[in-house]
Order: sequence, then structure tokens, then C-alpha cells
Amino acid sequence: MAQILKAVLISVVLTLFAFVGGKLNLFGFEDVMDAASDDVFQQITSGAYGDRPEEREGQDRIRIISIDETGIEALRQGGWNGWPPGLDSLGILIEDMAYGSEPGPRAIFLDLIITGASTDVPSVDLEAILDSELEATPAVLLLRSIAEVTQARAWSGQSACRTDPLIRLACIIEAGGTPVILARPDALEQNGLTELQRQLDNVALLTPVLVNVRNYPLVDDYAQGPLPGVYGFDLYPASALYAADCLHDILRKGQAQACDGQPVFQQAAEAARAALRPGARSSVPGTQARDIWSTPVAVLWGSRQPDRQTELTARVSSGIVPECEDRMGVVERSLRSLFNALPQSTACAYTFNLGYDRIVAGFGLEQDDYRYIFEDRLILVGSHMLNSDWVPTPVHGQLPGVHYHAMALDNLVSLDSRYRRADTTWFSTDDLFQVILTFILLLAVILAVMGRNTLLEDFRPQWKSRPPLWATVAYYASLIVLVVGLTWLIALIGKSAWDQAVINWLGIMGLAFGVLFMAARLTFITDVGGPLAFVDTWTRKLEFGDRNLTRRRRPDETPQDSGVPPPPKRQRRTPSSNATPPGTRRPRSRRKQPDASS
Repeated sequence: MAQILKAVLISVVLTLFAFVGGKLNLFGFEDVMDAASDDVFQQITSGAYGDRPEEREGQDRIRIISIDETGIEALRQGGWNGWPPGLDSLGILIEDMAYGSEPGPRAIFLDLIITGASTDVPSVDLEAILDSELEATPAVLLLRSIAEVTQARAWSGQSACRTDPLIRLACIIEAGGTPVILARPDALEQNGLTELQRQLDNVALLTPVLVNVRNYPLVDDYAQGPLPGVYGFDLYPASALYAADCLHDILRKGQAQACDGQPVFQQAAEAARAALRPGARSSVPGTQARDIWSTPVAVLWGSRQPDRQTELTARVSSGIVPECEDRMGVVERSLRSLFNALPQSTACAYTFNLGYDRIVAGFGLEQDDYRYIFEDRLILVGSHMLNSDWVPTPVHGQLPGVHYHAMALDNLVSLDSRYRRADTTWFSTDDLFQVILTFILLLAVILAVMGRNTLLEDFRPQWKSRPPLWATVAYYASLIVLVVGLTWLIALIGKSAWDQAVINWLGIMGLAFGVLFMAARLTFITDVGGPLAFVDTWTRKLEFGDRNLTRRRRPDETPQDSGVPPPPKRQRRTPSSNATPPGTRRPRSRRKQPDASS
């Protein structure tokens, strides 16, 4: 019992040291290990994401329409002048997305920041801009195209529709339009917007897009006051598209329990209905979206190929279509990840993607294909240009930034409120699991080493503290399996039960192996070297005992701080008068032999 209590005490102390060291995050090591742990975890489990039908809803509903260098050359025949495209060309693009099929998409997001100079559009109200008598400049054409898609005439004049982003989206859907979500730089103040952006805010929803971070934020909470049309907080593209998806089910299909029955969407729908009634009030209560989406998404990446990706790509392409279907299992992925043999990128991402130039050309596509791409979908239009924003992913290597928005949106659509949350607090369930796992592993390792010594001393004395080779292999193999198995099991339980990001299991497993090495530093060499007689000498030399770590001192050397006086120096004898001169041999004294008679 005393030995067990000793093991528990040592485990508690080491666990506390490990927890405090992780919170200090010295030199950023904790962040690096957290990222590496999550990357390895996703490389192993990405094949399982989307296997269940309920987790495939996002892949079935989300579409990416891309623009790349090859597409730009093909689009020059349609009036495009290069990259970035002209404002009038963007208006045509949005109309192509909205009217590509009947019925059209649920929402459209353009992952391109539209700045515009102050002279692009006159400083007049929306009615004057939409008036056909105003000069049709490229900026005016863009505003008219978006206003037609979003039905801005019906809701833009209602101040209640500017209460918050959710109510803005609900007003567009209730008016019969398709929400258009446009990108803008992050955290712009009202006086930082160009005149064109202020006018775009009257016909669409502006969202920040600079989210090149590991965890995807959902809400941008402004403490210094509202932005144009947004009071107190703003949505990011993934949460805005997800909100449009939920509000579409409530307002168009009457599904009151859409999106896990979150009351915030029902509240936004009722506010939009009230805002668009004749004689509506000038204001309505805001929603609590900032509260339900205060925690960022720890994005989960999948490797499952979209169902018709290869088929439709082959129809619109004249070259060879790469095969990118991934059929690796968990065991194979684990082994390839262990030896760093996973490919750095794959030909196909998780979200369905097709080039915009192929769609407008219509070559190889039929009406059913257009319905598959656009009907009732969430459309994201983004650049695949080499000089655009590319983000690192744990499964596909580098991908264009629009795929990051699409994958975060997929997590929300497929998992709803059960999306995997990033740890943003000082102590969370993530930390609790790390503490529990660390303590269990350390206790198991220390008890295993103590059990080995007890076994040899009390139950197997015939082994003489040196077990046979088979017992040594079985013992240390069991310890390795125990450490790896417990680490992976608790990491999976924590991820699936509490929807938290994967804990730093690589760091904890490394700590457990380090303690195992230190606890068994003497017994390990004995166990390994014992059955092999020719290394017995080296095992004694490699022991970590004090005898090998202490420097030998001369007999007359005494530590300065020991307080012990040095031994008296040996006096040299002076030669006496009867001393034998050098070079002469002193005669030996012969012992007198006893007399035979005596």
C-alpha cells in the first residue's frame, strides 16, 4: 500500500508540473504540439468524416465555383479583362449564380473584396441608383444586379431589417430574394468603407473574410460601435451562409425545428415577418447569435470525394481527369502518418468544385447538371489563382481560402450545434482531459515499473533479477501498447463526447515515455543486457548510478564546503647519520634459526 501511495503522489506532482508548463507555453511549444496533435489526428480520421448519411448533408448542399488562370483566358471572350474582374462582370457572375437553375441557390458568397473608388458610384440613395435614368456605370450595373437578386427594394428601406445580420438575411429571404454575401476587410469602421461598399451594404450583407487562422471564428463582436447595417456584431461567411440555410428552411419550407431547433433563427424569422408587414415598426429586438457562436470552429477536414466530382469534371475537361478517391482505412492511415508517408496534397478537395468558365460555356453540361450544381445549394465563388490566399490543411496540403470557408460551413451544416469547438478558455474540458490522461499514464507507468521489481524479488527469485528475453520483450511491448492505447482512447472519447478540439496527445504521450525511461533507466539496461552475456560489461558501464556520475577525487582533495579539515600533510623524513648512502645495498638481517638441540 505504501508503494501505491508513493506512485500516486509522484504522478500527481508530475501531472501538476506538466499542466503548469503547458499553460506557460514556453517558446510556443504548447501551440506547436497542439497543432501537430490535431494534424495527425485528422490525417488518420479524415476518411471517416462524411461516412454517415447525416454527416454528408453539407457535402451534398455546398458548391464552390472557382476562377483560375485558365478560366480567365477563356472568359476574355465574354468581356473579362483579366483579374480582378470588372464590376459589371461581377454583376453578371452573380446573376449567373442566382439564375443558373429554377429554383435557384439558397445563398451566394463572393470571396472577393470589392473596394471601388469614390467616383465609381454617386452618393445618392438606393432608389436613385436603381432608377433606369441614372448613368449605367460598372458600379451601378453591379448594384442593380445584386439588388435584383436580393429583392432590395422590398426590404432595404426598413430600418428593422438593419438590426443585426440574421434579421438582414431573414428579410432578404422573406422578400423572395436570394441572400448575397460579399467580402470586406476585417474590423473596418464606418468611415473606412468606400462609397461603393456603403452602397453595397444597402443591397447585400458584408462580412469579414480575413480568417487565415487555425480556428474559424463565427462572430466578430465590435466593442466600439456598429458598422453600417450591423449593430454590435458581425458574421463571418460560414456562419452567415449557415444562417441563410436555416432561415430558408423556416421561412420557405415552414420547418420550425430547423438547425437543431435553435430559437435564434425562429426569432430572426419572426422579426423579418414583422419588419415587412404594412405599417411595420421601425425597430425590432436583436438576436443572440453572438452568444451561440461565441466559440470558434476547430475545423474538421474530410477526404471523401464528392459523388459527381469526377463525372462532371470529365464532361467539361478535355484533358485527363485525376483520380482522387481515397479508400485508405484507419490502420493504413495510421501507419502512413507514423512514417510521414501521407501525400502532401490530393487532386480533389472535400467540397464539390467546378470552374466558372466551364459553367458559362455550357460544354458537356445538361439541365440536370445545372440543377445538381445550383438548385437549393449554398454557393461559394472564389479564386483558385496562384497569387490568391492559400491556407494550409492537415489533409489536402495547401488549398485556396474559399475551401476553408466551405469546410467550416460544412461542419456547421453537417453537425449543427455539435460542431467541434476550439478551446478559448483558461481551463476547459480539454484541459480536464489532459490532466486525467496525464495522471493515468504516469500512474500506470510507475506502477508497471514497481510491479516488475516486486515480481522478480517475491515471485520469481530463480530469475535472479534478470527475466528471460521473452518476458522482457512482452513487458516493454505491453507498456508501449498501454501508453499509446490509453492516449488514443481518451483523445477519441474527449473529442466525441464533448465536441472539443483534440487534446495535445502527442505531448502527453511523449511525457509518459520520458517518465517510463527515467523510472526504468536501471532495470531496462539490466533486462536487455541480462540475457545477452557479451553486453554484460557494457550494461555496468552504462548504468546511471552515482558511481558513474561522480568524479573521483585524489586522496588529498577535500571539498571546500564540507567543513572537514584536510588531512595532515605527510612529513618528509630527513636523512640520518646512519642512513645508507644511495647506490649501496643494505644487508638483510637474518633471522636466527633455533638450535636443533633446543
